[in-house]
Amino acid sequence: MLITSTRTCDISQAYGLIVGCAILWAGGCASDTQSGVKYEHQNGWQWQGIVGRQLHTEHYSLHTTLSDQGVVDRLAQVMEAAYRQYVRLVPGIHRSPRKLPLFVFQTYDQWVEYTQATTGKDSSAYLSVLNGGYTIGDRFVCWVSNEHDVRTTAAHEGWHQFVSVHFKMRLPPTIEEGLACTFENVLVRPEGVFFD
Repeated sequence: MLITSTRTCDISQAYGLIVGCAILWAGGCASDTQSGVKYEHQNGWQWQGIVGRQLHTEHYSLHTTLSDQGVVDRLAQVMEAAYRQYVRLVPGIHRSPRKLPLFVFQTYDQWVEYTQATTGKDSSAYLSVLNGGYTIGDRFVCWVSNEHDVRTTAAHEGWHQFVSVHFKMRLPPTIEEGLACTFENVLVRPEGVFFD
């Protein structure tokens, strides 16, 4: 889901994106052989009575109520691998030093409560996404219906986050959405993360 921005794109970003698309198209399946994930630190997180954890990786700040640490670890691994793929797609982009926020809820009810409170009158549009999640500005928000779908959605929505933070303006919707879809087929194996 796209939320527009008032930023303006410069020619070097457009050129970089074209080069990146060519690399992605010519390269086919991409892999990221860095397995595992390193957390810079972890602490408790609470939002309006919902209690969870906040974990910081190199590029993300993950707020979650998930109880299964294995699911959290694999999701963090996918997001860091996807981030490296986004950077490959846009060579030379100036990256923001701030971490991108992820909000991953254990239950649908927690996701609904958070969405209604943070999106206000627009919440019905976001709640129409029954499985998966959405990106609003630089925040990715989802709930875990099943692990595979969340990894797929996260890698897709992570591209929207990346564009929101690192580009001066949003891409035309068909291009941004099309590129986001290229990250959906993600596999996590012991030897690393693979995008097909």
